[in-house]
Amino acid sequence: MLIVDEEQAELEEELAEYYILDTIAHNIMLAERGIIPEQDAARVIKALLALLEEARGGRLKVKVGMDIHQVVEAKLREAAGASSLWFHQARSRNDEVAARMRMYIRHKLVSLALRALSCCAEMLDLSEKYCSLVMPGYTHQMPSMPMTFGFWLQCYAEGILDTMELAKAAYKAADKCPLGAGASQGVYWPIDRELTSRLLGFSKPVLNSLYAVTSRGHIELYAASWASALALLLSRLAEDLVNWSSLGLVEVKAGEGSSIIPAKLNPDVAELLRAASARTLACYTHMYTALKSLPSGYQRDSRETKKPIVDCFKALEYSLKALSALLRSARPLPEEMYTRAQSCMLAAKAAKLARQLNKPYAEVKKLIEEGEASLPEVNPDEALEMQDHLGSPKPARVLEAARELRKAVQQEASWWHARERGMLEAERDLIERAKLYAQRAAEASPRW
Repeated sequence: MLIVDEEQAELEEELAEYYILDTIAHNIMLAERGIIPEQDAARVIKALLALLEEARGGRLKVKVGMDIHQVVEAKLREAAGASSLWFHQARSRNDEVAARMRMYIRHKLVSLALRALSCCAEMLDLSEKYCSLVMPGYTHQMPSMPMTFGFWLQCYAEGILDTMELAKAAYKAADKCPLGAGASQGVYWPIDRELTSRLLGFSKPVLNSLYAVTSRGHIELYAASWASALALLLSRLAEDLVNWSSLGLVEVKAGEGSSIIPAKLNPDVAELLRAASARTLACYTHMYTALKSLPSGYQRDSRETKKPIVDCFKALEYSLKALSALLRSARPLPEEMYTRAQSCMLAAKAAKLARQLNKPYAEVKKLIEEGEASLPEVNPDEALEMQDHLGSPKPARVLEAARELRKAVQQEASWWHARERGMLEAERDLIERAKLYAQRAAEASPRW
């Protein structure tokens, strides 16, 4: 019970379908290589298909004190009799759990990356809608130069797109099959690791057996690195909205009112989104610290990466749901935004004067600071029009950038959808192949 407590048992249930899928693939490979008798493989695979349905229906339970391997082993013995003795041939729990976690990580990276890109697309829609909505820009949390609400939204849309490079790197690292590595140094049977890898939809096997096992936890860290980077970015977005809500620039309606003050809107969801990055970073730190002193090969310490990566993905999933709710509910207040933007005009006035006088900006800036210059009138809309270059808050440039960013979102989504299709097709083919084996299973009682 110290090894598998209630928390670990729940995790084993959550990841059970991946255990069963990689076990089906392993047994098909064993049969096709002639390592185990085909009829025994057929009985085992038939029983595993039934267990897969139980796992996906939430009916496969793991008791405290047992892990998923022990549960499946016991159920296979009931369903397949002596044939079940073959199911773990040429495999260790070490390479199996590494495969299971890589399968889970691939699935979650695809799901969360596509959700993040969906939020990114929402931001770009809103950036076009609000491309001309003038508001103050801030540096050091003080008014600096005017911008637009659409321009601000694009800041975070482009940030999300940049994090996709981390997500793809994590996916590519996870997309290699460790099965066949055994305990760490390979196995004593002529297995076909390429076949197992193809059956599970991996791009290729991990080349070095020792690394296949040693890498457990490192793949999780790569995924958590992306999740932490994205959550941090979203935390900063939330901080902006919390600040602007208190300034009366934005109403954030995704939340609850005060329990004591009538008609008071609190930016609850923005505050929770701001805090959620602490969860992803804590998960990353937990895993890093658990791994930092380990030698090569398998050590039980690596199990300490299982719950943190599951929690990390759940925290990011919450963050993306919160972001979507904020995007739908945040309402900018144009009049207050414009009024405050008028206090951000000094740099624009100085730039206009420098252009009128054809003098260096530094010289004009000094004259202004010394009170020796008469400033021209510039309103926020004129200031934005003066900023006519790539990446500026000028409304036309915001619309131009939106088109470019939308193309990038579509390209990223296409890449992730291709990975999703590949996994789904591999799983469908694996199940169909497994059903063909199951049909060969003898109708008589299991062999003892």
